[in-house]
Amino acid sequence: MNTFWRFRNFLRCSPIFRTGLLCLGGALIVGILGCQSPSQAGGTLRFHMEADSMQERTATTAFLALPVSGSQIRINDLPVFVEADIADVSVVRVDLGMCLMFRFQPAAQRSLYRLSGDRQGRRLVLVHNGLPLGARRFEGVIDSGLLFMFVEVEDTQLHDLAEEMNGILQAAQKKDRFVRAGGGH
Repeated sequence: MNTFWRFRNFLRCSPIFRTGLLCLGGALIVGILGCQSPSQAGGTLRFHMEADSMQERTATTAFLALPVSGSQIRINDLPVFVEADIADVSVVRVDLGMCLMFRFQPAAQRSLYRLSGDRQGRRLVLVHNGLPLGARRFEGVIDSGLLFMFVEVEDTQLHDLAEEMNGILQAAQKKDRFVRAGGGH
């Protein structure tokens, strides 16, 4: 009991200590919340390449099943495009119906061009928050920097999905600017 009263009196008599303790607690909270990755801040948006026959027996591949069609696709574990590679997502109407249009950043546009030329016949799989939503087979070179993809969700949900994806992209771009400005770890 005597120790409790001494500690209580110490806190009461030391405003510098109390201020320091509050600042330390505030810095800890800001540090934890400010260092979130895009996946912690609200989700992930990744594109994985379908594994080729030589990679099928390695530990760096995994099976994904699309939610509606049930199509099983073996993908490489490492994504070929991440949030920072995508500029924005839009809902567009094409001849076959409603789909998502992904506009890539300039450096990623060049990667998409090379990838679509080198990997003809293979699929690029969209994974949103760990769930596969769609796949696009490369049938020709994509030189526009725009990727059109039909996803396995209802057309009525496409606008909400695109809005959510754009929120993820904005968080990733904000973090990227912060890191490039020297504020990141």
